[in-house]
Amino acid sequence: MGASKIKVYTASQKSFARVAKAIGHPARVAIIQYLSKESYATNKDLIRITNLSEATVHQHLKELANAGLIAGRFIERQHHYRILPGTFERIENLKKVIES
Repeated sequence: MGASKIKVYTASQKSFARVAKAIGHPARVAIIQYLSKESYATNKDLIRITNLSEATVHQHLKELANAGLIAGRFIERQHHYRILPGTFERIENLKKVIES
C-alpha cells in the first residue's frame, strides 16, 4: 500500500487500527490486565507474568507504548511501566468505531 492511500482513512480508523493491533496478542492483553491491577510493573514483573524472554516482552511493551496505551520510566536502574489515562476508554471505543 502506497503512502498516499493511507490518506483515505479517518483519524478514528487509524487510531482503531493502532489500538486493535496493540491488544491483538494474548501477551499484550496479559500485560494490560496486570497493569490494571498494579500501579506500575518492572520488566522483571512482566517477564515473570508472561513467561517470555526479556527481548520478547520488550517488543510487546514497545507495541503497547506506540499505541499510546502504556508509558515507561527509568527509575533506579529499572524500567517501570504503567497504563496511561484513557487506555480503557480507547479500548472500549473500538466497538463504537465498528458500529459507526
